[in-house]
Amino acid sequence: MRNGRVKDADDADGDAAGAGGTGADSGVVATDIEGVLAREGMLVSTTVGVSMLPMLRNRRDTIVIRPLAPGERLRVGDVPLYRVGERYVLHRVIGVHDGWYAIRGDNCVATEHVRDGQVLGRLTECYRGSRHVVCDESRGYRLYWRMWLATWPLRRCWKAMRHAVGRVLRLFGWKGLRRGPL
Repeated sequence: MRNGRVKDADDADGDAAGAGGTGADSGVVATDIEGVLAREGMLVSTTVGVSMLPMLRNRRDTIVIRPLAPGERLRVGDVPLYRVGERYVLHRVIGVHDGWYAIRGDNCVATEHVRDGQVLGRLTECYRGSRHVVCDESRGYRLYWRMWLATWPLRRCWKAMRHAVGRVLRLFGWKGLRRGPL
């Protein structure tokens, strides 16, 4: 099977750490994802982007996506692969509605509305270094996403505060921490 990279779409509002996506590496590199899913019944890839941090690390973790069974719907906590225009995005379901889902990246502020027809598959496994996680079987993984969703209001406030402090510092000429020789 050919491998590609699935874009973790960065928060459209920009994230507080300043790692918002530029669009330069959005989309998939040299892979027909929908064709691979149809032919192989699965897609093995790495992700590109920071929107699913801390769960998925940019260009370091391997994901396994499998298509949904006919008539199957996603559940809260699932991480679907879906298409937005020419981009493929991997974010977490935070709400299930009639014909659509509310979805947000673990490291994002904005909530997206995704129709059933946009969903291509669901994250079923991931490899974080040598550690193999099966999403439906791992109690640690279930605890992680439940805790992550429960702490959303606190994380949102933290990101807003960091953003506001950064704006004030930049207003007074602060250019960030120096990295490199003086």
